[in-house]
Amino acid sequence: MNMQRSDSGFTLLEMVVAIAIFAFAMAALYPAFGTSVIRTEGARERAFGVALAQEKLHDVLVTEGWASLPTSGTSHGWTWEVSGEVYAHDSDADDATGYLFKVTATSIPSGGIAGVPVVLNRVIYRRN
Repeated sequence: MNMQRSDSGFTLLEMVVAIAIFAFAMAALYPAFGTSVIRTEGARERAFGVALAQEKLHDVLVTEGWASLPTSGTSHGWTWEVSGEVYAHDSDADDATGYLFKVTATSIPSGGIAGVPVVLNRVIYRRN
């Protein structure tokens, strides 16, 4: 009797070799993809810090009595601070009717991946 061997399917040895090759390929690619997740999280955290500082600068810009605004606080794991100083005084020019202020908004992560404070400056004009 002649038994014919069927050539359909894979042998166990072929499957083990294929899985081993796939595992080595994934191990080689993991550092590239694993650190990209960390970098993406850091970029997201930093973008939130920038948006928070921009929001605080905008609050100063649109609020007429901005001296009554809070100068510091916390939001979503970030500590923020707004400070201002007279940039130029109306005595610097004879026809000036107001003041220039340099406003600084700083947001500092309370913890997390970004770790770097965001500092934004803006010069604004206020009438007397």
